[in-house]
Amino acid sequence: HYLCYRRDRPVGFWMLRGWSEGYAVPAFGLLVDHREHGKGIGAWILRAAVAECRRLDCARMLITTYADNQVIIAMHTAIRFREVSRTEVRAGGRDRTKLRLELDLGLAGIEPQR
Repeated sequence: HYLCYRRDRPVGFWMLRGWSEGYAVPAFGLLVDHREHGKGIGAWILRAAVAECRRLDCARMLITTYADNQVIIAMHTAIRFREVSRTEVRAGGRDRTKLRLELDLGLAGIEPQR
């Protein structure tokens, strides 16, 4: 787990998980403080996660999200995450479509920036 700070204040966190459960492809998750949305923090975190996966010699990484989460989908597809599956689920009292997006790290179109 990683904590992201801006001016000495936590503004988000991210994680790569799945290895301890035996999965070969790490699952990426992030959360940005709602007061910090629209400031590029999510994109910065994504670049850091891609760099960390490369450092760890991962061939791919994945996220799961709901089909109506267009901000997250756009952020990930902009760097070549591709949809590999979709599943209909019941969540929050309603039917939703859950997507699995994967990134081939040999094709990632971004480099980490500071």
